[in-house]
Amino acid sequence: MSARNESNPKGEIVNSQLGKIKVDSEGSPVAGSRMDTSKAYSGVPGLLKKVINENDKAAWAKIVEKVDYIYSNLDYSLGGWTVRQVLPAR
Repeated sequence: MSARNESNPKGEIVNSQLGKIKVDSEGSPVAGSRMDTSKAYSGVPGLLKKVINENDKAAWAKIVEKVDYIYSNLDYSLGGWTVRQVLPAR
């Protein structure tokens, strides 16, 4: 288990889609990311069925593409917090 830096970024100025704003000093910092569901989750059950029943390599490649899309968006959303060591690094 790695040590976690307990520094608190509350009150810091951060870049947001609304411009530079001060982090809410009364609550926890929250991050979000907008994703296209067709690129993320849509169709996964059917693709997984093809992988299980037919060993469909193309379906598996599409699932991998969707997972990569999700992680790239989550990394974009949460990456700034790991830089500040608010979240434990991988």
